Amino acid sequence: MNDIETKNNPEGEAETEMVVPVADTEIPEEHKEDLAPEEGATLETEVSETIEEESPKHTEIPLIKEPIPPGQNGMPTIPQLIVALSILVGVLGSPYLFKLTPQLLGGTAEESTEVIQEPLSQKAVEVDFFADLILEAESAYVWDVAEQRALFNKNAQAQLPLASLTKLMTAVVASEMYGDTTTVPIALRAIEQEGENGFHDGDRWNAKKLLEYTLVTSSNDGAYALASAAGALLDAEDTRTPEEAFIERMNTKAEEIGLSNTYFSNPTGLDTSESESGSYGSARDVAFLMEYILANNPEILQDTTKTTEIFVDANGTTFTATNTNQFIGDIENALGSKTGYTTLAGGNLVIAFNVGLNHPIIISVLGSTRDGRFTDVEKIRERIEKIMTSTP
Repeated sequence: MNDIETKNNPEGEAETEMVVPVADTEIPEEHKEDLAPEEGATLETEVSETIEEESPKHTEIPLIKEPIPPGQNGMPTIPQLIVALSILVGVLGSPYLFKLTPQLLGGTAEESTEVIQEPLSQKAVEVDFFADLILEAESAYVWDVAEQRALFNKNAQAQLPLASLTKLMTAVVASEMYGDTTTVPIALRAIEQEGENGFHDGDRWNAKKLLEYTLVTSSNDGAYALASAAGALLDAEDTRTPEEAFIERMNTKAEEIGLSNTYFSNPTGLDTSESESGSYGSARDVAFLMEYILANNPEILQDTTKTTEIFVDANGTTFTATNTNQFIGDIENALGSKTGYTTLAGGNLVIAFNVGLNHPIIISVLGSTRDGRFTDVEKIRERIEKIMTSTP
């Protein structure tokens, strides 16, 4: 077995002396002095001179004393490192060597790490473009149809009077019941509704044309006539009027679409009393109703994107329809629009427009003023344009 002894040098650091005996090896007397270490040996490794063989039968191995430099137990000495570094220069090249040199000379990993300041990646910062938006409306909702997400929400679930936005549902139900060639009579009861459209008792309209005219002009006469004629086609109970049967169908449709805050009491949206509206709903529900129309029957909204339109009834009488949305011509890529106003509701408005190829956005506002509904929607529309132009 090898004998390893440890002792303290004058500096207090550990030195290791290794004696390696060799069996059947005898060291001649004249060489013993050569093998003894000199006094005051330095920290560098001392290696005895090679001893010539006196006889082929004997192998003489010199005693090696290797004092270990302080702080580098088991590490190569500086001269040996220099030789090793010279070799690495030839093999790896100086640039790579300079990165490794601190570690090879006993430095720390941190000393050898080259810190490269890389530019920070630019993160998309979500900016609230609606942060300082002030609206007159009590409730507003902006729905991105293409991405199925809300862009803006102000009390969007509040249940408020709908006024003539009701006519959107009247048009949906009527369009599903009438054929393209169905003729609708204008009865006296319809003409008695609030508002004047130039209708006369006994006038007859193509159902599809009357529906479009009603949405553009927000005609109460037209909405009532559509509901009355369609309700007569339903298997209504004897105790219900055709109008009541049609209103029931409107509420059923609202449930089917998922308009949880919406219900109807009449097909026009007119207030039924000083304290009761003809229909109630939320800005969110109105936006989803408009989305349903865009997906299932967008043709009924086509004329609502025009400032004026000419209609002719079945008797050949011409009617000029002026859009109740006075700013519809300013809305680029408009897909549909509907206004509403009563004493209880205030000013309501819903519009749909494209901000890109097949990218509809719907804005609905409830509880604004007669003029405020238009400025509210325009403010929101300007913010949406900023959002879309700032999106990479």
